[in-house]
Amino acid sequence: MKCLILISLIGISYGLPGGAPYCADKPGHFGTSPQTGPSGVTATTDIAEDGSVLITVSADPPFKGILITGTAASGQFIVPAGQPLHTMTLCKGITHESSELKSEVSAIFVKDDPTENAEFNLIIVRDFTTYWTDIQFS
Repeated sequence: MKCLILISLIGISYGLPGGAPYCADKPGHFGTSPQTGPSGVTATTDIAEDGSVLITVSADPPFKGILITGTAASGQFIVPAGQPLHTMTLCKGITHESSELKSEVSAIFVKDDPTENAEFNLIIVRDFTTYWTDIQFS
Protein backbone atom coordinates (compact mmCIF):
# COMPACT_ATOMS: atom_id res chain seq x y z
CA MET A 1 0.00 0.00 0.00
CA LYS A 2 2.83 2.43 0.87
CA CYS A 3 4.43 1.74 -2.52
CA LEU A 4 1.18 2.56 -4.36
CA ILE A 5 0.82 5.86 -2.49
CA LEU A 6 4.45 6.77 -3.22
CA ILE A 7 4.02 6.03 -6.94
CA SER A 8 0.84 8.14 -7.00
CA LEU A 9 2.60 11.05 -5.31
CA ILE A 10 5.49 10.87 -7.76
CA GLY A 11 3.03 11.04 -10.66
CA ILE A 12 1.26 14.03 -9.12
CA SER A 13 4.48 15.93 -8.39
CA TYR A 14 5.93 15.46 -11.86
CA GLY A 15 2.72 15.75 -13.86
CA LEU A 16 2.42 14.07 -17.23
CA PRO A 17 5.69 14.62 -19.05
CA GLY A 18 4.49 12.61 -22.07
CA GLY A 19 1.44 14.78 -22.64
CA ALA A 20 -2.22 14.69 -21.80
CA PRO A 21 -3.69 11.17 -21.85
CA TYR A 22 -7.02 12.44 -23.22
CA CYS A 23 -8.66 15.67 -24.31
CA ALA A 24 -9.95 17.64 -21.36
CA ASP A 25 -11.17 21.09 -20.43
CA LYS A 26 -8.38 21.45 -17.88
CA PRO A 27 -5.34 19.51 -16.68
CA GLY A 28 -5.83 17.03 -13.86
CA HIS A 29 -3.87 19.21 -11.43
CA PHE A 30 -5.67 18.46 -8.19
CA GLY A 31 -6.25 21.37 -5.84
CA THR A 32 -5.23 24.06 -8.31
CA SER A 33 -7.25 26.40 -10.48
CA PRO A 34 -6.40 27.85 -13.89
CA GLN A 35 -4.79 31.26 -14.05
CA THR A 36 -7.01 34.17 -15.02
CA GLY A 37 -4.39 36.78 -15.90
CA PRO A 38 -2.38 37.16 -19.10
CA SER A 39 -0.64 33.99 -20.22
CA GLY A 40 2.11 35.44 -22.42
CA VAL A 41 0.95 33.01 -25.12
CA THR A 42 0.32 33.90 -28.75
CA ALA A 43 -1.54 31.43 -30.97
CA THR A 44 -1.63 32.21 -34.69
CA THR A 45 -3.02 30.45 -37.74
CA ASP A 46 -2.08 30.70 -41.38
CA ILE A 47 -4.43 29.14 -43.93
CA ALA A 48 -2.82 27.57 -46.99
CA GLU A 49 -4.40 27.48 -50.46
CA ASP A 50 -5.53 23.88 -49.88
CA GLY A 51 -7.40 24.95 -46.73
CA SER A 52 -4.95 23.37 -44.26
CA VAL A 53 -4.13 25.47 -41.22
CA LEU A 54 -0.61 26.07 -39.89
CA ILE A 55 -0.86 26.63 -36.14
CA THR A 56 1.96 28.34 -34.27
CA VAL A 57 1.96 28.78 -30.51
CA SER A 58 4.68 30.89 -28.93
CA ALA A 59 5.11 31.95 -25.32
CA ASP A 60 7.28 34.13 -23.15
CA PRO A 61 8.11 32.77 -20.64
CA PRO A 62 8.31 29.22 -22.04
CA PHE A 63 5.86 26.46 -21.15
CA LYS A 64 6.14 22.75 -20.31
CA GLY A 65 2.80 21.37 -21.47
CA ILE A 66 0.29 22.05 -24.23
CA LEU A 67 -2.99 20.62 -25.45
CA ILE A 68 -4.62 21.89 -28.65
CA THR A 69 -7.99 20.56 -29.71
CA GLY A 70 -10.10 21.27 -32.76
CA THR A 71 -13.57 22.52 -31.89
CA ALA A 72 -15.34 23.25 -35.17
CA ALA A 73 -14.10 21.74 -38.43
CA SER A 74 -13.59 18.03 -38.92
CA GLY A 75 -10.12 16.95 -39.93
CA GLN A 76 -6.82 15.78 -38.51
CA PHE A 77 -3.69 17.20 -36.95
CA ILE A 78 -0.26 16.58 -38.44
CA VAL A 79 2.90 17.16 -36.43
CA PRO A 80 5.83 18.34 -38.56
CA ALA A 81 9.16 16.55 -38.06
CA GLY A 82 11.19 17.90 -35.19
CA GLN A 83 8.25 19.29 -33.22
CA PRO A 84 7.98 18.16 -29.56
CA LEU A 85 4.32 17.17 -30.05
CA HIS A 86 2.28 14.09 -30.88
CA THR A 87 -1.27 13.51 -32.05
CA MET A 88 -3.82 12.04 -29.69
CA THR A 89 -5.76 8.90 -30.45
CA LEU A 90 -8.82 9.39 -28.24
CA CYS A 91 -9.76 12.80 -29.58
CA LYS A 92 -8.97 15.38 -32.24
CA GLY A 93 -5.95 16.99 -30.60
CA ILE A 94 -2.20 17.27 -30.09
CA THR A 95 -0.13 17.41 -26.91
CA HIS A 96 3.50 17.65 -25.76
CA GLU A 97 5.94 14.74 -25.84
CA SER A 98 8.02 15.85 -22.86
CA SER A 99 7.96 18.38 -20.04
CA GLU A 100 11.04 20.19 -21.32
CA LEU A 101 10.54 23.94 -21.74
CA LYS A 102 9.21 25.10 -25.11
CA SER A 103 9.06 28.65 -26.45
CA GLU A 104 7.34 27.82 -29.74
CA VAL A 105 5.62 24.84 -31.33
CA SER A 106 3.78 24.37 -34.60
CA ALA A 107 1.40 21.87 -36.13
CA ILE A 108 -0.85 21.55 -39.15
CA PHE A 109 -4.58 20.92 -39.16
CA VAL A 110 -5.93 19.44 -42.39
CA LYS A 111 -9.65 20.07 -42.71
CA ASP A 112 -11.88 17.44 -44.31
CA ASP A 113 -13.76 20.29 -46.00
CA PRO A 114 -11.37 23.12 -46.96
CA THR A 115 -14.21 25.66 -46.83
CA GLU A 116 -15.06 25.01 -43.17
CA ASN A 117 -13.93 27.43 -40.48
CA ALA A 118 -11.39 25.88 -38.13
CA GLU A 119 -11.48 26.82 -34.47
CA PHE A 120 -9.18 25.59 -31.72
CA ASN A 121 -8.95 25.45 -27.94
CA LEU A 122 -5.60 25.68 -26.17
CA ILE A 123 -4.39 24.71 -22.70
CA ILE A 124 -0.89 25.83 -21.67
CA VAL A 125 0.96 24.52 -18.61
CA ARG A 126 3.98 26.41 -17.21
CA ASP A 127 4.29 24.17 -14.15
CA PHE A 128 2.05 22.04 -11.97
CA THR A 129 0.20 24.98 -10.41
CA THR A 130 0.46 27.53 -13.24
CA TYR A 131 -1.71 26.82 -16.26
CA TRP A 132 -4.29 28.49 -18.47
CA THR A 133 -7.34 26.84 -20.02
CA ASP A 134 -9.91 27.72 -22.64
CA ILE A 135 -7.65 29.89 -24.82
CA GLN A 136 -9.66 29.93 -28.03
CA PHE A 137 -8.33 30.93 -31.43
CA SER A 138 -9.11 30.46 -35.11
